[in-house]
Amino acid sequence: MQTILILLCLMTILHTGMLALLLIRQHNHIHISKKMYNSLLSSTTEAEVKQREELIEEQRTHLLLLCFKIRETVAKQTTSLHPLQIERTPRRHGLTEQELAKCFNSEQAQAVTILFKNYREYVETYWAGEDQSIKTIFKGNPADPTSELGTLHAASTQLLHQIEQLLITIQRTEK
Repeated sequence: MQTILILLCLMTILHTGMLALLLIRQHNHIHISKKMYNSLLSSTTEAEVKQREELIEEQRTHLLLLCFKIRETVAKQTTSLHPLQIERTPRRHGLTEQELAKCFNSEQAQAVTILFKNYREYVETYWAGEDQSIKTIFKGNPADPTSELGTLHAASTQLLHQIEQLLITIQRTEK
């Protein structure tokens, strides 16, 4: 009977040891699973941040291209008429104030806003016909600053200078 008790005690000790070993292994697996989960979350967050940064850079580049398109359009109007270019050049950038603030610092965002506002006013003042279509015929001589055509060329030259100054501000690299 004593032998049976000793065997039962040994089996209980062995069983307890195996249970303890299994609990330790389970704890290690849980710890490893938590590390893997946190690592996965971290890499997902990094990927999302990178994707957001790429989108912001894409919006910024798109906006800069629009600004340069406006500059090119206005520059062409200083020497001759290009109404189709005026018609095809966007007058709005299409970003919200929040999106603009993500792409540029406050000084740059303000410069973008002013550039588009000045261009819109220029088109509305000099190019918009009575039915809001783009005019194609201007009266007068380009050398006469009092004629319609001379006024347009002078306004184009003045706006071009403003745009170039605004582009200097917009292109600064610091955000």
